[in-house]
Amino acid sequence: MKKNIITLISIAVAILTSCKRELDINVTGITLNTERVLMLPGDQDTLTATLSPANATNPNVIWSSSDKSIVDVRDGIIRANSVGSAKITAKSDDGGLTACCEIVVNEVIVHVDGIGLTDRNGKAPEKIELIKGQTDTLSVNVSPQNATDGSIQWSSSDSTVFTVTDDGIIKATGSGKATLTAYAYDGGFSSSCIICVTNPASRIVLDSTSITMNQYEIRKLNASIEPEDSDARLIWSSDNEELIAVNQLGEIHVLKNNSDANSA
Repeated sequence: MKKNIITLISIAVAILTSCKRELDINVTGITLNTERVLMLPGDQDTLTATLSPANATNPNVIWSSSDKSIVDVRDGIIRANSVGSAKITAKSDDGGLTACCEIVVNEVIVHVDGIGLTDRNGKAPEKIELIKGQTDTLSVNVSPQNATDGSIQWSSSDSTVFTVTDDGIIKATGSGKATLTAYAYDGGFSSSCIICVTNPASRIVLDSTSITMNQYEIRKLNASIEPEDSDARLIWSSDNEELIAVNQLGEIHVLKNNSDANSA
């Protein structure tokens, strides 16, 4: 009887454990509230780690410093110990996912008080027009010039329109309009401009280049634009509207007799 009771208890524990595993919500991501912090020796600051989903079963985060002599961390609270740079890492206890923040400790800090975009001509662009496949380069003027941390983060609001590298090199990837933004880590200043990308036609192909038609006959020409993803549109016209007419569907109407009526 005692053996049966122990067996039943073991089964119950196993069932409860199995149910608990099924109900566990695993961590799928972790982020920090900033990627870079400037500090003076002796300064203290706080980093915040956010787990996703917010209702993960195990919310524990393990903090570490790549160099405790420069900066140490405890429960997200960082303290600058000496001049240099070090990396603070937040790792989820569940899954071991990580997010990092660079800590730069200087004797003196000159903060950024503004930034501005400049093009190849040294002008501040409001809009840049590109053709798909083209590249261009923008730079950033950081004020003051002796700012301790002039690091810039570049971003595209739509990578299907254009992409941008860490050096400000823009590549047009598809037709459309999107916003380029340069962001200063120190101070959170930003500067933006609009990037407009077009994809013109390289050629138009007709299904026939010469046709014979009778008076009052109607025939349709088919045309295709290359490349297929071009944003160009067809506009049909006749060079002799007294002889033949054509509508915007490519339908040809012969108005007078002629042995060879062409439309393009």
